[in-house]
Amino acid sequence: MLTLKNVTIAYDGQTILKDISASFDQGSLIIIVGRNGAGKSTLLKAMTGFVDSEGEILLNNMPIHQLSHQERAMTLGYLPQIVKAPEMSVGTLVAHGRFSRLGFSKKLSAADRQKIDEALRLTEMTDYRQRSLPTLSGGELKKAYCAMLMAQDPDIMLLDEPTAFLDVTATLSLMSLLKKLVERGKCIIMTCHDLPQAFSYADRIILLHDRTLTADEAPDVLVNNQKLLKEATGVTLKHIDDPDAYYHYILTDHN
Repeated sequence: MLTLKNVTIAYDGQTILKDISASFDQGSLIIIVGRNGAGKSTLLKAMTGFVDSEGEILLNNMPIHQLSHQERAMTLGYLPQIVKAPEMSVGTLVAHGRFSRLGFSKKLSAADRQKIDEALRLTEMTDYRQRSLPTLSGGELKKAYCAMLMAQDPDIMLLDEPTAFLDVTATLSLMSLLKKLVERGKCIIMTCHDLPQAFSYADRIILLHDRTLTADEAPDVLVNNQKLLKEATGVTLKHIDDPDAYYHYILTDHN
């Protein structure tokens, strides 16, 4: 569905990422990890097609730069790390997620309203529908934008630090929801600084280090490469067998 071939990204003559190749299919949760400045957010932005890059980025075998904004939005949704709080209600924001799917009349249909209601319910934001965005906490605002993305209903979701600003309960709820969406066939690609969280939930871990893609492995495979993990992230992890634990990986060493 989404394919990167030898993608290189540079700003002001400085290479941020080089020669990145990967493919992303339906029904998988891929989490991108790496130190601060490794290029995680930059890679996500490149996948949207709004950051210039060399190489190829293909969405359903079509170069992403050849697709219109609406064509991209029908398949690809993006949630940035920092979101704004314009003067509008949560319900209005979430309704914006349907705009790329509206017909010529640009009026919400009964099916559109059902998608909006479902997105609010899944993100536990139904009771916030009439709240103004500027009155929300950072975590509530992030959940409102998650609801907007779910109302958009793209096949591929790109999420930049979606659990930032969320408390523990909200974080676990959101990660559980993302796994359910994956079970429905969605492809979710997200960045995460919390390595135990990333390794516990991901189907695949993409590790960025030294301006390139250093590893693309299942968590239980990558965790055995302790030397690489220590070099790339500064920490090592191990798997724990505890059926009552939410996270099944813990940190074992750090700088």
